[in-house]
Amino acid sequence: MLGAPGDARGQAEEAPAGYEPPPGVPISVDPARVAAEREAMRRKWVLWISPRFVVGLGEGGAAGTERLGWGAGVGIGRALFVSGRTRFGLGASFGYERQQRERVPPARLANGDVTQSVSQASFSLDLRLDGLYLEGALRPWVTLGPAISVGSYSDPPSDGSPQGVSLVTVLGGLRAAAGLAYEIGHLCELGLRVETLATFAGPSVGVPAVHPLTPGNFSVGVDVGFRF
Repeated sequence: MLGAPGDARGQAEEAPAGYEPPPGVPISVDPARVAAEREAMRRKWVLWISPRFVVGLGEGGAAGTERLGWGAGVGIGRALFVSGRTRFGLGASFGYERQQRERVPPARLANGDVTQSVSQASFSLDLRLDGLYLEGALRPWVTLGPAISVGSYSDPPSDGSPQGVSLVTVLGGLRAAAGLAYEIGHLCELGLRVETLATFAGPSVGVPAVHPLTPGNFSVGVDVGFRF
């Protein structure tokens, strides 16, 4: 056999029904899927930063606050359980969102403060679900988790509040987000995100009473992420 040239030929049999490959062996024989499955197993961490455009929800308009604003977020996550190209994991997110406008008080009440603002500095622990497609380049994802937020509201003096308003409080909340990221270089990805920070049990201000810190914000942002 060693001295005779020629091709060795053989015939493989199909695996029996219910066969599962050993751990670490991709389930699919499609090369693109195999690459995505290997990528899902290999780089389980993701770190991201996200500048965002913010829209305030609820009674902010009734309080006279600006609904449109800006913000930014940062977070990290890790896949804990991988099934093919689908991954389940945990993560943590921090976000800061703010809306503000100029509001000049009556001259007799002027104290130099002309900025009315609402801000939320929030932290959440997230459940994560994502998947890798197109040989691992495309990564759709969703997250959901409980949050706490340090909410701040300030308002210059007015006829209803001659001393002005300065309020800081801690709120319970819930963060939900979804997005689509695409790998643009080694370890680096770029994507879009939509996110809602829902806040509960915020204090009231003014007469009639309104709740400027609840029910939270909706935002649209750009994600810059790093896989490792």
